[in-house]
Amino acid sequence: AVDPVESVAIIEEELLRYDESHFTNSAERPRWLILNKIDQWLEEEQAEHIEALTERFRTELDFKGPIFAISALNKQGTTALVWAIMEFMEAARAADLAAQASKPSAPVITPSVYKNPNLEWTEE
Repeated sequence: AVDPVESVAIIEEELLRYDESHFTNSAERPRWLILNKIDQWLEEEQAEHIEALTERFRTELDFKGPIFAISALNKQGTTALVWAIMEFMEAARAADLAAQASKPSAPVITPSVYKNPNLEWTEE
């Protein structure tokens, strides 16, 4: 059987390697973990599996981001995920707008062309 915690660890290693080669910092990027296919567990065992996996992700991988458990097949948990994504995007957009508003705006210089009577003009 595939160990989801091990799979995420492998993916995170690959992301770090990619980031190092492309000069970005993934540690500062928000990360979300979506546990899909929870419908493959018996309904009465889902909460236990989700709790155990969440604990492992938090302790073994020090995962600090949100963790969602969903079933795309039967749409279980997908509404909460979509709302969380929308709220995240709205907050990110508001933060971007606030950051832009707090930056001093560059002065706009509009050149005007005129002949200064104190200067001698020569035509070439």
